[in-house]
Amino acid sequence: MLKKYRGKLEWLNSISLAELQRKIGEIYFVDHYKMIADQFLYKKDFETSLFLRIAMETGIRSADIPCIEWSCMHGKTIILEETKRGDLYKKVNGTFPKISTQSLRIMKLLHRKQGKIFTKSNEYYVRKISCAWGMPGFRIHSFRDYRRKDRNGNYSRSTSSKDHSIIKE
Repeated sequence: MLKKYRGKLEWLNSISLAELQRKIGEIYFVDHYKMIADQFLYKKDFETSLFLRIAMETGIRSADIPCIEWSCMHGKTIILEETKRGDLYKKVNGTFPKISTQSLRIMKLLHRKQGKIFTKSNEYYVRKISCAWGMPGFRIHSFRDYRRKDRNGNYSRSTSSKDHSIIKE
């Protein structure tokens, strides 16, 4: 039995304890996020669930998430200008951030029901998520950090809006 898994676990010998702890922390972080997002859905708090999902899936700043309007959406792709720097949000590989199919469904439901996606301030959503997270040291910026890092631990940068070409889907 041990021989069967030895090859699959050999990578453990090549990483440091700190790297292993980081990987375990990421797994816990992602699982906890999913649980909290599902709790909001179960309570029918679609806006807060969507806010959390967008933060995790895209790395968009919490202050900018409530600014997302239906006109920003191109399929699952979000074209949104950062309020802090005026650049368009882009991922490490240069593509625009995308949301999941589930998040798009929630977004469509909210837009259809209330004519817009978000109705409250980012502080409102951050406070609700922080309370639901239930652990000291919660930072909404952790979602941005998680999404912005590439495999080498490097952070992405936004691209100037001057470099933006219209995407078509």
